[in-house]
Amino acid sequence: MTQAIQPFRAALAADFGRAHTALLQEVHDRILDLLAGARRYSIRCANGTRATMKLRRGHLLPAAPFTTGSAPIMIIPPIDTAALNGRLVFTHALTSTGVHEYPAAEVPLATPVTVMVESGRIVELSGEPLLVARIEAHFERIGGLFGGDRRAVFSWHTGPRDTRFYLCGEAPGEVSATVFDATVTFDDQVIWRNGQLVAFDSDEILELAARHGVDPATLTTAC
Repeated sequence: MTQAIQPFRAALAADFGRAHTALLQEVHDRILDLLAGARRYSIRCANGTRATMKLRRGHLLPAAPFTTGSAPIMIIPPIDTAALNGRLVFTHALTSTGVHEYPAAEVPLATPVTVMVESGRIVELSGEPLLVARIEAHFERIGGLFGGDRRAVFSWHTGPRDTRFYLCGEAPGEVSATVFDATVTFDDQVIWRNGQLVAFDSDEILELAARHGVDPATLTTAC
């Protein structure tokens, strides 16, 4: 257990993990205001992810509140993918979203898996053939357990480095899949570049940092 939590201790010990909570809350809220007014987003990554969606009103989906406050504060609410089109490249592993418990919830991804999406549904999987077959069987098994659309892509949310997509079953989804180090653009503004939140570079955020007595050099999600 101690070994498992070491990465989390390291993250909390980093400058970003120790940043002023009130400042991070203000930054978080201003980012949400920007996202809520956008008309389009795109997600890209070096592995080949290229996906876009025109936004409709209410694209920021409601999220259940945490029982206790979280720190650092920088995870945005889920964003709708009902009209998402393009290519997503998942790495590392498929895991459970935590909506339900089920056995063998994790599928390690020894190699990247490419997922083609049309109007918020998976239309094609490609990659190492045995791994693709295992993923297909995984989706079928979960559909059998919980019903719903085995190929649905419901939403995504992002924080430092990882952009998580919720897939399969009934909303909000049973499977979590990850695109790492994505560049995420809303309208013409880059919000995350290669997995790092670049909103911290704006004059407005630098002024907020000064107001809270925070060294702007500590405002980085790099780890």
